[in-house]
Amino acid sequence: MAQAAFIIFVIGFAMTSWLTMQKQQMTDDWAEKAARHFSTVTQIAASRMYEMGSNFVTAPNYAAGTAPTPGSLDWLKDPNNCSIATIPALPNKENGDPVSRSFLPCDFSDTSVWGHNYSITWNTAYPGTTMEIQLGGAPFQIDGEVRPEVGGKIAAKAEKFTYTQLGDSTLDLMISYNFDPSTGTLTATVDRTAAFSADPYLRVDGTNMMDATASIEWGNGMEIKPDNDEMHISATDGVFIFDETTIEADTTVKGQLTVEGPTNTASIDDGFLSIEDGVVEGTKVNGSFDALLSRAVFDYRVLESGDTVTKPSCPASSTPQIFAAASSVPVGEGMYIQIYGGGSVAGDVKRFRARADDLGSQWQVWAEAYISGTWRKLAGSDGELRAAIKCT
Repeated sequence: MAQAAFIIFVIGFAMTSWLTMQKQQMTDDWAEKAARHFSTVTQIAASRMYEMGSNFVTAPNYAAGTAPTPGSLDWLKDPNNCSIATIPALPNKENGDPVSRSFLPCDFSDTSVWGHNYSITWNTAYPGTTMEIQLGGAPFQIDGEVRPEVGGKIAAKAEKFTYTQLGDSTLDLMISYNFDPSTGTLTATVDRTAAFSADPYLRVDGTNMMDATASIEWGNGMEIKPDNDEMHISATDGVFIFDETTIEADTTVKGQLTVEGPTNTASIDDGFLSIEDGVVEGTKVNGSFDALLSRAVFDYRVLESGDTVTKPSCPASSTPQIFAAASSVPVGEGMYIQIYGGGSVAGDVKRFRARADDLGSQWQVWAEAYISGTWRKLAGSDGELRAAIKCT
């Protein structure tokens, strides 16, 4: 009899232990589900606060510092995709566009696996905004029983889930989870105070920016260095840009500029290319290759006889030069010609020429006709020239 009682005791003890273990395992599983739910709600609420910027504390339904749908998470769902009548109209972001990213799934439950509701409030300061998300009441209970060990476990697991799923909200806001055993309160805090204000230089969506005063240097001599509104790029062996590239700003190249590709084409639309004393290789300028651009013709104009032309400023080791050619002069027998300085002459015109007098800082150009054995400077009305100006 005693032996039978002992066996029953052992079986009962084993069953009790097994049931206790099963209950603990179920509690652990449910705590993990509650933590995932808590983490998701917190991240989406934080993302909404981040996405709206300063408008989070001023927009309609937000300025009071409480959730627009108290006791419900509908305000964090997308009214354009979810058929839920209680979802408020989408708020606007700081730039005036509607919120577009911070949404819970349409079928996301308002309560955790144990039926706990969320209470979400925030202060209305900006940028020092802080949001508090409380899960359940205080003290935290499960089926009417105060369970501080479960509350602490949910807080720890929720923190882990949040920081293994990085987003803009977790980069630019401080999110922390806490279970206070003295009050039995389980909360998450989303902090946008000065220490955790939005970081414009690190984005997980690829829209990263660089601090305007930061420079990047490599050991091989390459450097990218900002200078106010300019960006300086330098490298010992040159800077190479591959594929089609558009530069929408003034760009200075100090050194060799090489264009390589199927067509070896550099295109300039609605702008100009300025190269000082440089060489464009493989490009025909005035019929020759590898022409020195500073010595190519850069000014071509139509002038009248007697006009003056200011000499250009040329690079060192080169001098200004002008080439004048008669464009329109009267030719024939018995011509009546207006000459420079007033007056006219009559005679046969069979020869003409163009020349330029050097006046120091200027040239004076002339169209001349050979009349009755004398070269005459024509008046502007009768003598038209074309002049090409360059540095040589």
